[in-house]
Amino acid sequence: MAAVVLSTGRVTTHVTPTPNIAGDLYRKVMTEAQRGRLVANIAGHLKGARKDIRDRMLVHFARVDKDMCRAIAAAVDAALAAAAAAAAAAAAAAAMPTVGST
Repeated sequence: MAAVVLSTGRVTTHVTPTPNIAGDLYRKVMTEAQRGRLVANIAGHLKGARKDIRDRMLVHFARVDKDMCRAIAAAVDAALAAAAAAAAAAAAAAAMPTVGST
């Protein structure tokens, strides 16, 4: 790979672009099952993060692999929807009167 020259006026830096090693690992080395576990693991951790952090992390994952990013986003959305449905069901159950109460 050819080096890229970055110059700020005072300092000139030669940067060698690196290959997308993480993307190659995801696409070429991991099995479908391994990719699924990775996506589920990442989504499980991201679902508890603030939305701005989730969005920022998805930008980073898109740089690795667009399909992986889409899968993580879908898994996070599904987990958040399931959590919201469970919370709504719990709230509805708590609001229901019990038998024998006055």
